[in-house]
Amino acid sequence: MDCTLLIPDSLRKTAVELNRFYAERVIEYNIVTLNLLPGQMVSEKDLAAQLEISKTPVHEALIELSKKSLTSIIPQVGTKIALIDIKKVEAVCFLRFAAEIEMLEKAFNNITPKGIQLLHRLIDQQMEDAKNLDYLQFLEDDNALHALLFSEAGLEEVGFLLEPSMPIFNRVRMLIYRNLDLPRIIREHTTLVACLQSRDLKGATEILHRHLTHDVVQDLNALKQKFPEYFLFASNKVY
Repeated sequence: MDCTLLIPDSLRKTAVELNRFYAERVIEYNIVTLNLLPGQMVSEKDLAAQLEISKTPVHEALIELSKKSLTSIIPQVGTKIALIDIKKVEAVCFLRFAAEIEMLEKAFNNITPKGIQLLHRLIDQQMEDAKNLDYLQFLEDDNALHALLFSEAGLEEVGFLLEPSMPIFNRVRMLIYRNLDLPRIIREHTTLVACLQSRDLKGATEILHRHLTHDVVQDLNALKQKFPEYFLFASNKVY
């Protein structure tokens, strides 16, 4: 299977960056964007050649990515891109749901006209992303919208604390974007912002609840049926 890395200009190595951090950034990008697929074997030698660095920092990067549940190091066999662990995805979604539902009332009470304007701008950008099939930018704008809500609520630190766990879920989100219903996500964001703007807390809470649970219930079930080979179920062995 092709293991050619995508290295956009935004990910190019900086002059002062350690090779391990560079390797980790690029490989994580390729995992989250599904250029490297769940279950795919990768070669440290091949990755190092493409990154134009030695094997040691690549090996170190793969170990760090295994701590994020993105790679699996198999002794005496090699390294593969980790399957998407259903239990860990559900755990991340639980944390995200608890944090965002609690955050919403504070955002509702504190949001400024400028905040509403920025939310509308992000939704417009997501519409453009969807039209261009730019799934990574859609993900980044999706993240920016939710981060802005935390900011308007005065809870930026809560959003920052959630960030390290999100790569586990981001692969699922990319599968959703590519295979399911982008317009639904945009509609839910639009309705949420409309409720905030019209001062409808009940409506905002209902749509955010629906938005956050759809990913982990309907969409995740659909993806498990369509791509069972990408997922680690409770009965699966890692290798």
